[in-house]
Amino acid sequence: MTLRGLCLLTLALPALVLSAAAQEPADFTGRWSGAVAAVDLEVEVDLAFEADTWSGAISIPAQGSQDIPLEDIALTDGTLTFVIGGVPGAPKFTGTLGEDGALSGEFEQATFSATFRLERVLSRVPETLAALAGLDGWIDETLAAWDVPGIGVAIVRGGEVVRTTGHGMRDVAEGKPVTEDTLFAIGSSSKAFTTTTLAILAGEGKFAWDDPLIDLLPGLKLYDEVATNHLTPRDMASHRSGLPRHDLAWYGRTDFGLEQIFASLEHYEPTAELRETWQYNNLMFATLGYLAATLDGRSWESAVRARILDPLGMPRTNFSVVDSQADPNHALPYDERDDELTALPFRDISHIGPAGSINSSAREMAQWALLQLSDGTVGETEILPKSNLTELHTPLAVMGGLPDDPEFAPTLYGMGWMIDGYRGHLRIQHGGNIDGFSAMVAFFPHDDLGVVVLANRNGTPVPEFVVRRIADQVLGHEPKDWSGKALAGRDAASAAVAEGEEAAEKSRVEGTSPSHRLSDYAGSFEFPGYGLLQVTLEAESLSFEYNGLAAPLQHWHYDVFKAGADPTNPALEGMLLRFDTNLDGEIEALFISLEAAVAPLRFKRAPDPKLSDPSYLARFEGTYSLLGADIVIAVADDHLTATAPGQGATVLGPLWNDSFVVSDMENARISFVVEDGQATSLIVRQAGQTFSAKRIDD
Repeated sequence: MTLRGLCLLTLALPALVLSAAAQEPADFTGRWSGAVAAVDLEVEVDLAFEADTWSGAISIPAQGSQDIPLEDIALTDGTLTFVIGGVPGAPKFTGTLGEDGALSGEFEQATFSATFRLERVLSRVPETLAALAGLDGWIDETLAAWDVPGIGVAIVRGGEVVRTTGHGMRDVAEGKPVTEDTLFAIGSSSKAFTTTTLAILAGEGKFAWDDPLIDLLPGLKLYDEVATNHLTPRDMASHRSGLPRHDLAWYGRTDFGLEQIFASLEHYEPTAELRETWQYNNLMFATLGYLAATLDGRSWESAVRARILDPLGMPRTNFSVVDSQADPNHALPYDERDDELTALPFRDISHIGPAGSINSSAREMAQWALLQLSDGTVGETEILPKSNLTELHTPLAVMGGLPDDPEFAPTLYGMGWMIDGYRGHLRIQHGGNIDGFSAMVAFFPHDDLGVVVLANRNGTPVPEFVVRRIADQVLGHEPKDWSGKALAGRDAASAAVAEGEEAAEKSRVEGTSPSHRLSDYAGSFEFPGYGLLQVTLEAESLSFEYNGLAAPLQHWHYDVFKAGADPTNPALEGMLLRFDTNLDGEIEALFISLEAAVAPLRFKRAPDPKLSDPSYLARFEGTYSLLGADIVIAVADDHLTATAPGQGATVLGPLWNDSFVVSDMENARISFVVEDGQATSLIVRQAGQTFSAKRIDD
């Protein structure tokens, strides 16, 4: 039976029978919970009285009815009456307040009547708001001290949203303020959305966390064979795969979706055995998203929206900064460049979305925080079983290191969540930092307190400081000046960076020069799983571009060059590139350290694209006399072939500088000498010998 469709209401609302002594509206305002006796139907009623006007709503979880407006609310001589709006039969409730504080009375709808009883649900909102006195002023001072444009803050407690607020500016140049609805990138705080989606799927029996991943995704291949056969989703979600970050393999790339990441895993070198230690890895979370999509039968984004965002009422939360920018209320990303706060370009990382691409607001993230504290339910709707949610919050790995302050416990990692202790209180949290945004989602399960802080400043510690301040005030601790302590240490950290740069400068060998012309270093270089690195020469200066990131190159020493500063993104600044030559003196590779935990990667020089262009290859066609034998060079589709007497055609693989490698003979090379756009001879190098052949078909 439903409220809206049937004349006989299966819901007995508190027949708010008020005692004659209760005459004040304040005696009836707030939330009430109970049931209609005749049909044992649970209901929740919210009543408010402001500016001499009543308002209210009723929810009936069992029928899926949420916040149905109440009409004709009146308090007369201690008796409260109200009607459920828009329901046939004009369901009316009449009740009084008994000596035990309960609301009870009679419900009537058409010819049906029943008694009901409701008890007041005590709200922790008033006491929490009182404890937060002075918080706004402190936040404004802290934003100014750290030069953070703005933040959104959400605080939840006792199953309710205490407050959602905005502070500062979402757009400094335009003077647009942050509101509770301003969208921010939440970065790695997205990871828990991925593990929660998987926990829902696990609850449906789609997989188990300890299943070998290769059984779930048969195409899996890792660098290490043992890890390939034994890696589980639990290992991946707790960062115990053995892989270091390898972040520059995906950062900035636009041609690298979840399927491509999965196919590239075999190229990323581990630095530890499986389950040996904790090492943060975004590629593993991208693969978890790929697993979720495979198990769910739709994209990761669609699965998260259907299973989490829609049930929680988070319609504006999205998966790409492209979508955020289409929303009229979004924050711009900022960071410090040349000692000035600068707006950064948005960087779309939706290709690695399960690890960190979600964007949301304080208002909507409050619902996410409530879920973490509500045993996996929203109202009476179960998003996931309590045991499955608890599993995500349970420690699996030690992150390493001990805190240097007695107010903190060592940090552990569950599945998409970090677990630590703050001033004697268990805390579960996860931060996020990505391209001009920082975030912190934290909750204190034993204190029923959750806090979300979203900032539009790159890598700022302010969200963490705001969480600590709120916890101090709400949980009854004397607030500590964590922000001031960190500010005092900031100058020392800057000095240490400067000293490191000076030390690096001393390692430079003076008086050396490149072994080749600068033009010889230009070209494309590639490493499996990491993609293409392009070195270019312009106006007698080298620069390089990698996955959408760019930096100028200056000669450091010998054949080593150092990346300079890029004002838009410093990701490559300071990196050293060492060029390598083959036995012919040609630049054939470069070494660069894109992952600090492994040896520098050898990027092999990629073939010159024009050596696969039939119109360019035509200049090499012809017959060449080599040691009395005629060698015929021909164009076949997009490559050359070489045919010697008594032999079939051999494919010539493109290299560079009009050179080719002989198929199946890595050390056999053919280079052409070109004059006036036509080849006049070729040179064969093989096994330490060199032969020249003139073209004879002119």
